[in-house]
Amino acid sequence: MAHGGECVGRADDGRATFVAGGLPGETTQVVVTEARPRFQRGYAAGTIGAASPERVAATCQHFGAWPARGAAPGAWCGGCQWQHVAYDAQLGHKRSILRDALERIGGVGAPAVAATIGMPTPWGYRNKLRTRLVGGRPGLVAVDGRTLVRISACPIAVPALLAHVAAFEADLPDGTEVTFRIGERTGDALIVIDDREGVVGEIEVESEASIVIIGPEGEVSIAAGRSFYVEQLGGAAIGVPATAFFQVNTGMAERLAEVVQAALGPGSGRVVDAYCGIGTLTGAIAAVSDTVVAVDIDASAVAAAVANTGGLANVTLIEGDVAEALEEIGPGVNALVVDPPRGGLDAAAGAVVARMLPARIVYVSCEPTTLARDVRALGSIGYAHRSTQPLDMFPQTYHSESVTVLQHDASGLA
Repeated sequence: MAHGGECVGRADDGRATFVAGGLPGETTQVVVTEARPRFQRGYAAGTIGAASPERVAATCQHFGAWPARGAAPGAWCGGCQWQHVAYDAQLGHKRSILRDALERIGGVGAPAVAATIGMPTPWGYRNKLRTRLVGGRPGLVAVDGRTLVRISACPIAVPALLAHVAAFEADLPDGTEVTFRIGERTGDALIVIDDREGVVGEIEVESEASIVIIGPEGEVSIAAGRSFYVEQLGGAAIGVPATAFFQVNTGMAERLAEVVQAALGPGSGRVVDAYCGIGTLTGAIAAVSDTVVAVDIDASAVAAAVANTGGLANVTLIEGDVAEALEEIGPGVNALVVDPPRGGLDAAAGAVVARMLPARIVYVSCEPTTLARDVRALGSIGYAHRSTQPLDMFPQTYHSESVTVLQHDASGLA
């Protein structure tokens, strides 16, 4: 199984063939949609012989089934890629994809990648849906990446969130982005309407959720309620601003914090939490550290982090560019926790890390390829890969979260 959700096999002529809807171990008839000299791409049109024991019927009506999903990619929702894959098999494939990336791209021989931490029930977890309006009603982007599919169900979404989606209707242009967010434990909901084009004006929407509008300059205007929602995380209430990042899976966000905490271990000394966002990991880091300096460039996220970590005397928060903040913090850091965007560490941040040389780096990633690229780069300045723990933050999709521990070879630490 390849990163991206397709299965990889060999055609009769030897070309690598990426097959949407395929599964390892099957011999599959493939409808080719893209042919190149060295590889081709297509979708599964039926198995020759026995189907894989990993193959299951999809739960969602908007996922469809193969080969219909491949034949009409504009008719089916593209949010999930693996509803035809048994859940235990999904967990195994995510581990294999990470291991492969660390070997091929990261240059790590036989990387220590643990079994993926999964969910007891891999449905009804998603606390955020980014939709686009179709005839005034929310829709999701189809498999073809262009068409919008109006939805009436979404079994990976928190049920209470889907109720807000189903009830929403607005006289706004097709394609207007409307994001629905909810506290899974609190039921507190927030609807965010993106008006970067400046076309919304006044709207009438009946909803029990708070509603905000993001204007052409990125300004947040409150149409109803307040500009954030409240969730419970680790037994504490946290505020999540309209534009701030928060993991889409609250339960697995708690597990992620536990894994990061274990990766640091007790008595971690002085720790930097880079790309801290709203402080989701900061509290867990503070519990095993002497002091924590948390950094993020998003002003609204840092403001929320101040509130969310209030009362923790060993936490200092900095609003600013991560590379510049790391330069200012300087040496004497025992451990660095990084949770960068999907693109990974930028060159400036990497250069500062090379000068700081903390003994341990705990790297939180949602993208195996950029993680592996950064592991290779950090390896060139003396960091050895110790372990990677994948977590299934996104069941029914090929995406996963992971926590990687890197140790500097001059640190003398185990």
